Formats: sequence, structure tokens, C-alpha cells
Amino acid sequence: RGTRRIGMQGTSHLHPGIRSWRSTSIGITVPGSTALKAGSTYKLYIESSTHKQSGNTVSLKICGRSIVGIGTKLRPGLRKTIIPSRIRPGLRVIPGGRFSPGGKGPGSPGPDDDYIDDDYGDGDVYSGSASSGGSLLGTGLPPPPRKINTKPVPKKEIKRLLKKIEAREVIVVSANMRQAQALAKKLGKQGIRVKRRRVLGGLGLVITTFRVSKSSSAPAALQKIRRQAPKQWMDVNHKFKMMGADNKTFAPLQIGWRKASSDCGRRLRIGLIDTGVDTSHPALKGRKIFTRSFMSTGISQAPKQHGTAVASILVGNDPGKKFNGLVPSATLYVGNVFRKSGGSVETTAEWIVLALDWLASQRVDVVNMSLGGPRNLLVEAAIRRLQQRNIMVVAAAGNNGPGGDPVFPAAQRGVIAVSAVDARNRLYRKANQGNYISYVAPGVDIWAASANGKGSYFSGTSYASPYVAATYALMKRKYPKSSWNSIHKIISKQSRDLGNPGKDPAYGWGLIQAKTPCR
Repeated sequence: RGTRRIGMQGTSHLHPGIRSWRSTSIGITVPGSTALKAGSTYKLYIESSTHKQSGNTVSLKICGRSIVGIGTKLRPGLRKTIIPSRIRPGLRVIPGGRFSPGGKGPGSPGPDDDYIDDDYGDGDVYSGSASSGGSLLGTGLPPPPRKINTKPVPKKEIKRLLKKIEAREVIVVSANMRQAQALAKKLGKQGIRVKRRRVLGGLGLVITTFRVSKSSSAPAALQKIRRQAPKQWMDVNHKFKMMGADNKTFAPLQIGWRKASSDCGRRLRIGLIDTGVDTSHPALKGRKIFTRSFMSTGISQAPKQHGTAVASILVGNDPGKKFNGLVPSATLYVGNVFRKSGGSVETTAEWIVLALDWLASQRVDVVNMSLGGPRNLLVEAAIRRLQQRNIMVVAAAGNNGPGGDPVFPAAQRGVIAVSAVDARNRLYRKANQGNYISYVAPGVDIWAASANGKGSYFSGTSYASPYVAATYALMKRKYPKSSWNSIHKIISKQSRDLGNPGKDPAYGWGLIQAKTPCR
């Protein structure tokens, strides 16, 4: 740190860019230099500003279009780490470590891009300018919302907020490393130090986590930083919770989704941000499920109950026990972000964004987020990046009751917010209400797989969300050249109007109807 850097030596002496720095591993970007040859092995080490080597070396072998690090201990007591980094076909490496598509890359948002809005979601869907296979690294970010308060936070408010955030952490989103380093240098003089920094290639963002001094608090430091850098996205590291409940009853599929054939969803790629998933469950055996955890080493992971249930609604395939998934042949990418903290299960904004970045790199069609919490600009910026990449986000509307505060990311503009109804189309008694609600779907007494290898009945907007996610994903595959706006209009017109005529705060556009499921 400070004067330390990474040295790389073989046939030449190079300095890779540092993507992330942790106690157990260092993530690097290898320069796109002609001096590096496929099949050759190079030495990596920490060095001083005078090129003096410090500590052990790590071997790095260039394997054609893949770069694979061979782990070694950085110092006694640390475990070995192997971190593969792949370059997708059709991308080229340019100096500085940026990935660029073979054709013309996406440009910065123009003045006509409709991204600046502080109202809660109204059902609009954004269609991005970049394909899911492109890169947004280096492109500009739209300005942050204009109505964000920068006034000092009252002490009573700080005390309330501290229960909902990670202590002493403020996270700043930057469009590139130069911008991130400039702010870090400025804040370092004020005693606000960098705790972590990560380059998120999938989202095209650099996120820097700052450690606030003990004499201050994260909310107070955030307002101070906002006044100094009003054009950058930043927020405290909010905690988020799952949007499930514990009721047990029966839930029929009343959305017109006929029994799917075994190959339904064969070309779909669906992202899921949730707990881990029990892939050994009979309902999920043989399904195409890829999981990755985004929690720091040593964190106690949450039980797999919630993620297993949602996964079985999407891709379950055990007809004998009635675990019939909507799209059993879809490929499911699961970002495991929930920890067990005392008696509760929760995650953080930072881990959510890391999972979103990974899902963007997997080129998913739709991301299902059966979770919710307060508005967080870090998560908001990441979702806007997904929208630029033409990836749809579907989220649970929340279980805080009719008078509850809006739940994010469901309330973010452009996100499809899903509430829940029972078998008689009655609104779930704990469901949130508001202008941001897009649809309702079955979410009361849903029979789904549980982590004990059996099944249970589940209730909550968490379990309604995957029905809408699967519908949007299938419609996009049916009409691949149509924009998400066009698909949204088709689905909203097909929905069954409930409650007051037209779109309303309780049912949105109504009960979603799957007019084109595969069978």
C-alpha cells in the first residue's frame, strides 16, 4: 500500500493493474503487452517504488486467451488462492487491461437518455444501448439523482440508521480507476481511507469502500463526501433482507401456465441473487445451476432454504413430488449473498453489486431479486448498468404491509416489482402497496423445495417474483428483436386486471398471465 505495487517479471518487467487488494488475495489486470507470450510463465511479486522485491513470488502462466494464476501463500498463515480470469471470445485486450468488444463499443449516455428520475417506479422499462456481451468499462455514468440530501444528519437519525447499515463504511461508484484514485487521494488527507476497491468489468464500474474514522459515523461521513463530490454515486452499505414469510398453505398456478415440457427454457439464462441453493435436492438434481458466493472469507452463510425454494419454482423437475419448475431446462446462475447474523438473515449492498457484476458477465436474460431494503445508490447505479446491457431486473415488492415504505430495488424505476396474491386472487396481507407495483403473481402458500430434501409451503412476495421473471425471460426469447419496452407492453396488456380498473397501487397491471409458455 502507498509505495508498494505489483511487479511482473519474465522476459520483461511490467506492472499489472491492481483490481482488488484483500488480506488473502490480490486481484490484478495483466497489461495487454506484446512482450507476454502464450504458454510462458511469469513471476509476480510485491515490490517497492525502487523495484525491490518484497515477500514470496507467485507464478502466472499465459494460456492462450485465458489467464490462470497459480496460487501461493503471500505470508505464513494465509491459504492458497487460485483465481482464474477468462476473456470471452470476440473481445480483445488493449493496454491498461480494459476489455473492448470487437466492434464499436457503447458510448456514454446522451442528454436524451431517460435515467434521471427520483420518483418511484411507474412500470417503464429501459432498453440499453449495449448488448449483454459488450463492456461498459470506461463509459460515463449518468449523474446521480438530483434530490439526494447533502445536509448534516441529525444525531437521532444517525442512531436509527446505524442499525440498517454496515458500520463505518461508505461506498463510492466511479466510472474508471482514475476517477476513483483522485477521490481517494482527496479523502485520504481527511482521514477517510480506502478499505477495499474492486473493478467490476461486467457492470463497467469501479467501487471503492472507504473506512470512516472512529470519531465520525458512516451517515455523517457520507454527507460530507457528497458535498465534495456531488457528481459521483455514493452511499452507505445498507443491509437487505429476503422477502419471504413462513405461512404454509397450497398455491395453484393460476397464471395460465400449462405444464411445461422437460425442455422448456432450454436457451434461457436466468440470474438469481439469493441464499445458496441445495443442488443435491431431488427437485434440482441434474438441473443446470451455477452458484457463486460473494461474502468475505469467514462469514457465516445463511441456510439454503430461501434460495432452494425460489430455484425450484424456476427450474425444479421432480414431477412425482409436484416440484414442477416453470422453465426446468433453463440455466440458473445463483449469486449467494446472504449471511447469518445473530437471529437474522441479511446481506449488504456491496455483496449485491458484486453478484450483479458476475451475472452481467454471464450474459443472463433476466435477474430475479427476491430481496429488499432501503434505497441505496450503489445498487441503483449497478441496476442502471444492467439496463444499459439489456438485462431485465425483476424484484419482490416487499412484505411490510399496505402502509410500509417502498422497498428497493423493486421501487427503482425500470425494475419490475412483483406483489403476491393467494389462490383466490386476494392480495397477500403483508404485501407492500404503492405506485411502483408492476404485477401480482401467486405468492401465498406456494409448494416448493426446502433445504431438508423435502418440500414446504411458502408465502411472501419472494415467491411471486420468479413467476414474472420466467414470463419475461420466455417472452424475450420468443421475440429476441423486440425491446424490453415492447415486451412489457405485451405482458401488461395480457395481465388480468384486478382491483380498481387499470394500473393501481395494490395489483399494478394485475395478475400476470403467461399466454406463451412452452409446453
